[in-house]
Amino acid sequence: MIKINKNIMKIIFPILVFLSMLIGSQLTELFSLLSKTNNIIDCQLVVVALLVGYLYFGYSAYILIVATAIGIIMDIYFYELLGIYTICLPVMVVIFNIMINHVKPSIISYLMLFVLCHIFIMYSTYFIQVIFKLVPFEMSSYVVLYVAPSIIVNMIIDLGILFYLDKYYFNITK
Repeated sequence: MIKINKNIMKIIFPILVFLSMLIGSQLTELFSLLSKTNNIIDCQLVVVALLVGYLYFGYSAYILIVATAIGIIMDIYFYELLGIYTICLPVMVVIFNIMINHVKPSIISYLMLFVLCHIFIMYSTYFIQVIFKLVPFEMSSYVVLYVAPSIIVNMIIDLGILFYLDKYYFNITK
C-alpha cells in the first residue's frame, strides 16, 4: 500500500479535482460524438474525485471548500452563472458523509454510495435548471436518454477506481 503525505495531497488534490472536471467533460464530449443516438453519457469524474478525496481526507472543511471552489469553476465553465454546482457539490459531500456512517466498508457498498451521489448530482442539477427555466421539464426523456446511460458508464468507472484504490491505497476491504 502506497502512503502519500497529507500535506502534499492537500496541495495536489484541488489540481486533481480540476483535471478530473476537464477530463470528464472531454470524455462526455467524446461519448456524444461517438453516439449515433440522442443518448448523452455524462462522465462525472469530478464527483468521483471529490468522493475519493473524502475517503482520503475525511469529512472536513477542506473538502467542502474544494467542492465549493470546483462548483464555482464548473458553474462558470458550463452555465456562465453561479449556483448550480456551487450548491450541489458541497451538499453531495454532506450527504455522502451522512450515508457513509451507516454502511459497512466494502467495495460494493462504496460503489452504491458513489452511484447515489451521481444520481443526486444529476437530478439536483436538472431540477435547479428546470426551476430557472434553463431546460424544459421532460422527465421521461431525461431519465432514458441521460440518467440511465450515464449511471451505467459512471458505475463502471467507479468500480474500476474503487478496485484500484482498494488494492494500492486505501485497503477498503480491510
